[in-house]
Amino acid sequence: MGTTIGTIARLFFRRPAQWGAAALLIAAVCCSSPSELTLKKDELLTCAATGAMDGRPGAVVVMDVRTGRIRAMVQEETAVGWAFPPGSLVKLVTAWKGIEEGSFGPETRFVCSGSALLSGIQYQCWYPPGHGDLDLVHAIAYSCNLYFLSLGDRIGPDSTYRALAELGFGKKTGINLPGEEAGRLDPPAEGLGRRYLIGDTDAVTATPVQVITYLSALVNGGSVWVPTVTDTAGEIAAFSPKLARRIDVSRAGPVIVKGMRDAASYGTATNAAVEGHEIMGKTGTGSLLGAPWATHAWFLGFAPAESPEIAVVVFLYRGMGGRDAAPVAREVFRAYFDEDGVP
Repeated sequence: MGTTIGTIARLFFRRPAQWGAAALLIAAVCCSSPSELTLKKDELLTCAATGAMDGRPGAVVVMDVRTGRIRAMVQEETAVGWAFPPGSLVKLVTAWKGIEEGSFGPETRFVCSGSALLSGIQYQCWYPPGHGDLDLVHAIAYSCNLYFLSLGDRIGPDSTYRALAELGFGKKTGINLPGEEAGRLDPPAEGLGRRYLIGDTDAVTATPVQVITYLSALVNGGSVWVPTVTDTAGEIAAFSPKLARRIDVSRAGPVIVKGMRDAASYGTATNAAVEGHEIMGKTGTGSLLGAPWATHAWFLGFAPAESPEIAVVVFLYRGMGGRDAAPVAREVFRAYFDEDGVP
């Protein structure tokens, strides 16, 4: 995204009171290099994220999904140095691996009635009335627990474990910052059963940087980039993307994208939506380590939905994904789509 001639024209012809601002904007465009303009936009994204967090403990990371370049990071220590259970974000990984292995497909349907007895264990959905009859796209959009738990008849927790390992969970991303935490990736413990499929376990923990780096591959065509921080215009100009590995998302990618687009349209991620623009996202709510009665909040989203350029991950130490983390991402998306500011 960048400042356009149309933006300048609007200032001159539709906003006479802002002719002075338009002149300054022209000067900024004419006198700034592309990397300087990009840096200014990155600073706006950082300001938007900082304001939306409002001092709450957690982190926000914004990344270019096409290259791995970090465009904004708020509360760096938490973003790279603290790992937490990613909760329902793991459902995306279960969906990816199951489709690619042929265990199930987008047409696979289950009925969520709010609770179900599966393999002799009573499970509850986060939505007590139940989501009704669902296919996979709607299950992603609504983040239906019982749908993904029911997939345990077709895909075991070991498959989700292997999929997480293939993406890189349990290993450092290689970001050029000190103090990076590797997180945890333990095999499914005996007795955990289907809960591994939906991330309802502390056997999997990840930093916000790991979440945005590894899960972006599910929507960017399968590229896992090495995340790279660029603090100056010179570093931006010299930046060269580093590909860590590629994964196959040829069958699952479009299904996951559709589910996340629908989540932002009518599902759990509507609080991240920006009027006039289409984004996609997935919420997550996980138990706090050592405090299962409390929850932390995740949101992972991408924009524009049609051809993603940026990813935004929000982590809040206390809260729920759709209610608390998604609105933070909305402010970042607004700043990204805003063409009236310096890019």
